[in-house]
Formats: sequence, C-alpha cells, structure tokens
Amino acid sequence: MSQRSLFVTVAGCIFAVIAGFGAFYCLLFLFLPQDQLMGLVKDQQASMPKGMPTPDAATLVQLMRSLMFGVFVVLAWALLSGIGLVKRKPWARLSCVVLLTLGVVLGMLYVLIGLAAGSLSAGQGRLGAVMAFGAAFAALCGVVLYRLNTAKVKQEFLPPKA
Repeated sequence: MSQRSLFVTVAGCIFAVIAGFGAFYCLLFLFLPQDQLMGLVKDQQASMPKGMPTPDAATLVQLMRSLMFGVFVVLAWALLSGIGLVKRKPWARLSCVVLLTLGVVLGMLYVLIGLAAGSLSAGQGRLGAVMAFGAAFAALCGVVLYRLNTAKVKQEFLPPKA
C-alpha cells in the first residue's frame, strides 16, 4: 500500500464531521412533534402581510418533512463516504467524487439564480452574498474534486498487491 496522504485523511474527516452534524440536525427536525411544527408554521403564516396567499399548513409541514428526509439521506451517504475515504475504500472515493460534483452543480445553481434574480431591486445585498457563497462553494468542491482525481490520490485506493 502506498503512503497515505494527509489531504485524503483531512477531506474524509471533514466530510464525516460536517455530514454527521447535518444528519443529526435533520433527525432533530424529523422527530419534532407534529403539533409543535404545525404551530410554528401557523405563527409564521400569521406574520405574513394580509392578502398574501399562504399554502395549507399541513401541506407545508409535509413538504418540509419530505425535504428534510431527502437531505438526511444525502448527508448519511456523505457520512459513510467520509468514513470510507479515511479508510481508503475505493467506493468511497468514487462516492465523494459524485457528491462533490453535486456540490459544484449546487454552487453554480446559486450563482445562476442570483444572476437571474439580479433584475429585481429587493434584497440586492443578500443576493450578492448568496452568489459569492455559491461561487466559493463551487470552487472549493471543484478543488477537492480535482485533488481526489489526481493519479497520486487514486493510487492510494488501489487494492494491495499480494
């Protein structure tokens, strides 16, 4: 087995820690009592301007729970991939490549949404921050993606020779 690089270990640990905290947060949200979540949604809807249409609270709560479950699944996948990356499992490197590619696409989506909404006058300061965050996130994912695809890193994930 070739020498282990610090980059792969740190990237795997960061993947695992961030995904672990995110998955924990999702579980906290998913196990929030239905009536408590319904009360929060109704309070939020009551504070909206009069005459503005609001969706049914029960439908909104179901949508929020479904979205959070989907995020939980992706974060659980990222957690397992981060642990596998630290253990130098070949499937984990490919899994992290897929996750990072999704990260680049998501970051660029934030930038494109910001550009498309640029003609609106409301929230220009926040819009610039969202675009900057999206660009930085896409760039960071791209750099890690590039490094995981270098020959030196790929060599760490080859099966040991007998």
